[in-house]
Amino acid sequence: MSQVWYYVDDNVDVGPVSRTQLRLFLQSRRGGPATLVWCETLDNWKRAGEVSEFADAFAQPPGPIRSSTSGRYGAPAARRDPAPAHPYPPAPLEDERPGALVVAAWIAAGCIGAVAAVALIGNMLLPAALVGIAWLTLYKCRVEPAGVPMLAVVIGHTAWMLAGYIILTVTGRPAPHATIVDVVLVAALTIWFGVARSRAAAIGVLAYQVLSLLTGLAQGGPRSISGVGATELTVAYYVHMALRVIGIGACIYAVVVLRRGRAEGERPDERPA
Repeated sequence: MSQVWYYVDDNVDVGPVSRTQLRLFLQSRRGGPATLVWCETLDNWKRAGEVSEFADAFAQPPGPIRSSTSGRYGAPAARRDPAPAHPYPPAPLEDERPGALVVAAWIAAGCIGAVAAVALIGNMLLPAALVGIAWLTLYKCRVEPAGVPMLAVVIGHTAWMLAGYIILTVTGRPAPHATIVDVVLVAALTIWFGVARSRAAAIGVLAYQVLSLLTGLAQGGPRSISGVGATELTVAYYVHMALRVIGIGACIYAVVVLRRGRAEGERPDERPA
């Protein structure tokens, strides 16, 4: 078995990665000789510039940034000295190919999108585009992968609602002021998950989606808006409900994945008080 490495990126323990992957990171703008690294042959975390295997890495031009499997908080479990600052050990080396659950989720999302596009034609184009933009933005911002679908759906949906609110307001028609509350709640939940990367934050987004779905169902149908046709309102209502259902599914996926990751990466007797 080839030697695996761990490193600290923005106070987050990342790994396991190969020596080649770590070298590429060290040569990127986010890396450098001050990056803390560890492997099973080292007694403790060391700066990359102090490790002989990477002594020549910093004399070369910076290389491309490669994405790696996100690590969990903590120093590796096997050590011969007291644990450094990171309280949790990293998960064991796993296959980097997408699992069956991820593949199934992608297939299901594609089927739902295809059916929605055929059934609702242009009414799904704007929310679908906004969800796609949010997805790409979250991916580029290195958000926890399990939470990207969840946040992309809720952010894209809320952005669509905000666009409708602005259009109604500008054209002098009554707009639902509850939209502003949704924007504030979604912004707060997004920041919470982005900072904590936790299952609790994912459950918070799930609770918001479920409550919003129940509120929409309790209305019994679309609300009348002056100057907007009944057919248009009905289609928009069902698009909203469909996005809520998809969002709930994405939340459940995030909660399950984060729970599994925590169960594999934590030791109950090593949790901080």
